[in-house]
Amino acid sequence: MSPVSQHTLDLPAHIWRPFAEHRAPIHCSPGFLIYLQGTEATCFYYLKQGRVKSFIQSEDGDERVLNLYTAGSLFGEASFFDELPRVSSAMAL
Repeated sequence: MSPVSQHTLDLPAHIWRPFAEHRAPIHCSPGFLIYLQGTEATCFYYLKQGRVKSFIQSEDGDERVLNLYTAGSLFGEASFFDELPRVSSAMAL
């Protein structure tokens, strides 16, 4: 996966592949926490390979999976463009 910090302009995720190809990939082991709910969104991601889940966690520890991303997906962009703290967490699978 590669962090991307360009505006999506509602374009399909595959449009961002050329930007990601020129960025150093981040290799993550299963269980690696990519970003944490409530933190500042300084970038978003294009998933080159593998799978990532986004989820929210309640104060009592209950987890709700929001999405499972596969290769070619963008994720983490909503909070980045809204300039708000992350509303979910993302973990490598």
